[in-house]
Amino acid sequence: QAAKQVIFQKVRNAEQEKIYAMFAPRLGEIVTGVLRRFEPNKNMIIEYNKVETVLLQRETLPGDDFRRGDRVKAVVLQVLREEKGHQVILSRTSTRFLQKLLELEIPEISNGNIKIKNICRQPGERSKVAVYSPDRDIDPIGACIGVKGNRILAISSELRGEKIDVVEWSDNPLDYAKSALSPAKPDRMIMLSRQNKILQAIVPNDQLSLAIGKKGMNVRLASRLVGWKIEIRERQQ
Repeated sequence: QAAKQVIFQKVRNAEQEKIYAMFAPRLGEIVTGVLRRFEPNKNMIIEYNKVETVLLQRETLPGDDFRRGDRVKAVVLQVLREEKGHQVILSRTSTRFLQKLLELEIPEISNGNIKIKNICRQPGERSKVAVYSPDRDIDPIGACIGVKGNRILAISSELRGEKIDVVEWSDNPLDYAKSALSPAKPDRMIMLSRQNKILQAIVPNDQLSLAIGKKGMNVRLASRLVGWKIEIRERQQ
């Protein structure tokens, strides 16, 4: 009996090591598996290559509504080595998931002609992606959005309608912040304090609510993206 236990444990350990070896190099990569079941805590068990992985409930998007048997796309967030068996944790809310979707959908990003400088996300609601191209002939914004928006819409629908603003990165904080406030179009930007990193955007009246965004989300994400606090001020008529 004891010998059987030892053999069983060895087989199990070997299987666990195989799982670890399979997923450790795939950290940060996208996998597509099949939803097998829901745990009592609402975590989802996703089978990928005959291995059960876990999509935590907190790593799902507000609009996710998967059923058993559905194919689910997610990024490998963590590969944990644990006594009771290795756990592969997936995520659909991490910025890495959006980054990988962009790489898959936009050849200019995967081949390095367009670089992603930063991503800020409010999962399921809005994201801002700062891009630039070292190649003068490439329009990084146009390439990411695609003909009639086809590229960005494909990514947005995978993210349950999350709005994705693609903005041009600049090493000039005023220019960067101006584009980061997209879809709003500020008249001009003023640097209030270089030391405290505070900028002010002067926007026309009809752009005010767009610049601030729902519950302040647009200006908050823009500030996070640029790394400067952005204050919005309405242009005096």
